[in-house]
Amino acid sequence: MIKRRTFIVFFYFLIILLIYSEIFIVLKYYYENERYTILDGVYWVISTITTVGYGDVVFYSHIGKIFTIVVMLTGVLFVFGFVFPYVIMPWTEMKLKLSLPKSIEGLRNHIMVCGYNKMSEELCKQLYNHGIYYVLMDNSEENVRRTLEKNLKCVLSDMSVESFKKNGVEDAAAVVIMWEDVERVIDVLLTLGNYDVKKYVVFGDPFYIRYLHYAGASKVFTPKGIIAANIAKMILERMKKELKVKKILSNLGSAEILVGKDSVIVGKKLGDIEREFNVEIVAMCKRGEFFFNPEKDRIIKVGTIMLVVGEEKDVVSLFHVAW
Repeated sequence: MIKRRTFIVFFYFLIILLIYSEIFIVLKYYYENERYTILDGVYWVISTITTVGYGDVVFYSHIGKIFTIVVMLTGVLFVFGFVFPYVIMPWTEMKLKLSLPKSIEGLRNHIMVCGYNKMSEELCKQLYNHGIYYVLMDNSEENVRRTLEKNLKCVLSDMSVESFKKNGVEDAAAVVIMWEDVERVIDVLLTLGNYDVKKYVVFGDPFYIRYLHYAGASKVFTPKGIIAANIAKMILERMKKELKVKKILSNLGSAEILVGKDSVIVGKKLGDIEREFNVEIVAMCKRGEFFFNPEKDRIIKVGTIMLVVGEEKDVVSLFHVAW
């Protein structure tokens, strides 16, 4: 495609060059009584259309000066209106696409995260903070560039078997799929059907849980369902003053924490709580209103249920000040 566009640009430039050269010769002969060859015409057009203008060959008549202006404007419009958007920019985009990483070598016992969004970004940060190797895979060039700018380990992938092999699916500890498009999630599950690796899906609509299991999901997480199913457990934990942290990987765990009316964290910002206790609050629920990756400036209120991820000791520390 780029070669074809380059040829077209060169072809049109050659036509413009020959036409303007002929006009130059005619104007010089009939309006200024000067004879020039076609080579002189090509020389003058190129030096004028590129706005170099050495000044050794110039027009003195009014019509000649008008023609000179037309040639200069043609050069500017040709470059910025045709060459730049149709040749230079596509070529640059192609180079940028080629430079995006498509695999990370040497990964073992790592987590493969499919699909970029705020939740997967937070997951990758948590994995990194706890020394767990990961690779974030996405098929959007824009998303990959955005994540690379944030220093996340991300690769451009077409989600094919070959792409998963290049990124060590055979040695992976688990695959986490976090897209909101159910068809894309199912495609990845079917692609990985022959691999004996845990496949976890985070999906918001419980209607599709059965189909996702049929497609090969080891576990489907619906944040709303998790919180609703554990309200009774959280109340019991508060009464016993004990918290059971679900272990995810290594020393990384998660728990749902209910904020009581006498808690010292009531009125504080979510971001301040995360920094103070070294945890990530990946979801919140208050009076039936659910928030994925809530804003860092959101205020903690009484009755808020928080889905907290972090080291067990840090999650427990937050639990003891939350009830």
